[in-house]
Amino acid sequence: MIDCSMIIPVLNQNYLTKQCLDTLLGQATGRASFEIIVVDDGSAEATTRLLAGYGERIRVVRHERNHGFAVSCNDGAAVALGRLLVFLNNDTIPLSGWLEALVDYVEARPRVAIAGSKLLFPDRSIQHCGLAICADRMPRHLYVGFHPTTPP
Repeated sequence: MIDCSMIIPVLNQNYLTKQCLDTLLGQATGRASFEIIVVDDGSAEATTRLLAGYGERIRVVRHERNHGFAVSCNDGAAVALGRLLVFLNNDTIPLSGWLEALVDYVEARPRVAIAGSKLLFPDRSIQHCGLAICADRMPRHLYVGFHPTTPP
C-alpha cells in the first residue's frame, strides 16, 4: 500500500507547479512511498500540456472549469490510494526528508488525525507551524517570522 497521497490543486501558475513537481519527484528516494495527484482546476491548455509531460509519474484529475480549492482537495482525496493524505499548494518547495518526518510523527501518535509541516518564507523564517485560536476567537499562525529552529 502507498504511504501517502500528495494532493496538489492547481490553477495555471505553471512555473510554480513545475518547480513543486520536479522537487517532489527528485526526492523520490525516501523510505515513505507516495503518489502525486494534481487536480487541475480549469487551467489553460498550457497546464494540461505541462502535466501530460510527467506521464505516469503523476495522476491528474481535471476540472473543465474552476470549482475552487476545497472542491479540488476533495476530488483529489476521492481518488487517493495512500494511507495518509498530504495536501500541498503548488508553490511548495519541500526540503529533503520532510515527508518521512511527517509520516514518522503521525505514526508515532496513533490518536493524531491531522498534522502539518513547518512552512518557511523564502528568507527561511517561519511562515506557519500551527494555529491557535486567540481571545478574539480568530485563528492565528504561530511563530510567524521566528527563526526556523525555534522550538514550538
